[in-house]
Amino acid sequence: MELKQTLGQIRITEENTTHIRIFRADKARLEQLVKKLSVTIPEALSLIIGDITDDAILSEGLAKLCAIQRAQGFASLGYTIKYLLSQSESVEEHKIADINTIASSDVPYIITSPPRGFKTTFAKRLIQSKAYEQRAILVVDVNNEYTELKDVGYNFYNIDFQNFKEHVRFVPNPFSAQKSIADLYEHLDRVKHTTKSLTVIQDEAQSIADLAIFCKVLGSTRHFLSGFLALTPLSKISSFAGIEILTIRKETFSEEEVLTVNRTLPVETSTK
Repeated sequence: MELKQTLGQIRITEENTTHIRIFRADKARLEQLVKKLSVTIPEALSLIIGDITDDAILSEGLAKLCAIQRAQGFASLGYTIKYLLSQSESVEEHKIADINTIASSDVPYIITSPPRGFKTTFAKRLIQSKAYEQRAILVVDVNNEYTELKDVGYNFYNIDFQNFKEHVRFVPNPFSAQKSIADLYEHLDRVKHTTKSLTVIQDEAQSIADLAIFCKVLGSTRHFLSGFLALTPLSKISSFAGIEILTIRKETFSEEEVLTVNRTLPVETSTK
């Protein structure tokens, strides 16, 4: 197959809604695409040379591209891919997560690191910090890891967020996690005129990246929340294109601090 691009250029043709071919000559940019879409090299090749791989793999890769296109509002898949390739997956090129920086801003952040990179520990450190001592925090605790905090359950419907200053968590129903999380975000969206002092921490954000109400709240958080932290593995950040990324450096945590942070997170007792 003749390659029809020079370095840095992309040409796209679509045969139908499930086929896409990307002609490229630069291996390094192919590797970036693999990282950006969190796919394997064979899957990426199916995007590049659609006629030599099976339709199921090709369709899955295209679906990921389309999801990013919709989330970012790009006019075409071509612009989407150019955007992805213009970004970098390198941890070193992202800003380092810093509690004071986060506390002084109302923009949403993606907090990321490689697996076992202390994302939850960082969130617990933030919860215990002086910067958030008198500020309301709601953790969406997907894996039931913030056990030191009071689980408000569906009582979140009764919380007066306008006068709320506690640290609590919501543990989704394991049998209907997306539905229960959707209920929470739909409620926050309804009462957004009262939530300006609330910071939301969404653990395992990649698991609900396709949840429309979550994406809506994440995208408009600075208008009605004090802050929003979405914790997700480094390999999954392509689901949140356009949101500022902060990375965690493992070396900033000593073994002693990890134990202390996880042992001393205070228990909240009231949601009044």
